[in-house]
Amino acid sequence: MTQPAPETSTDETAQEAPTPPVKPSADFIYQRPWTWFQVAGAALASPHAYFRGLSHARGLMPPLVFILITQLFSALGSGLIAGAAGPLKLMALSLLWGLAQALFMAVMIYLVAKRIMKSPLRLDQAFRAFAYGGAAWALYFMALLLPGLFSPLFLALMLGVHFYLMMVGLVEMGEMSMPLAAACQIIAMVALFLVMLLLNQLGSPASV
Repeated sequence: MTQPAPETSTDETAQEAPTPPVKPSADFIYQRPWTWFQVAGAALASPHAYFRGLSHARGLMPPLVFILITQLFSALGSGLIAGAAGPLKLMALSLLWGLAQALFMAVMIYLVAKRIMKSPLRLDQAFRAFAYGGAAWALYFMALLLPGLFSPLFLALMLGVHFYLMMVGLVEMGEMSMPLAAACQIIAMVALFLVMLLLNQLGSPASV
């Protein structure tokens, strides 16, 4: 007489499938500036997979140089459309403002994520999320050069793409939910707006 097969509990049979190993993503190599295009393409094509694979990346120099190259694209476009009306001055101002804005936003995002959202996000990861997510702003350079392409709608599209890519970077590297990542950026943007408003008030003739 055959014995019945021993019963197994659902806990024993239902085993979790092993999670596949995360494929490392190629970080920007600042000694090879042409890798900017490789990183920009990867971040735009598959942001979740790309930022998820950056957990091994360390150091502030790669994202800082990446931001510099991106801002050079934008400043060059601003200088070219200026024509004879002081293109070098406009390029320099555009570059300085872009760098200051990028540094402020990255630091604010890190502080908000760390202090308010209780995220394990590191400072270099915050810079990578902002820098690599902002690669879409290189398209702003082309929009300034091609007649009829630049419009408020195109500018809004660039803002939306950067916001989304940066949000994905915070989710994948900072272990945050999408709503928390969005709130983190919004708080940083409000802080930037308030700082700009304060600087404008301090620089106005009435305050002198």
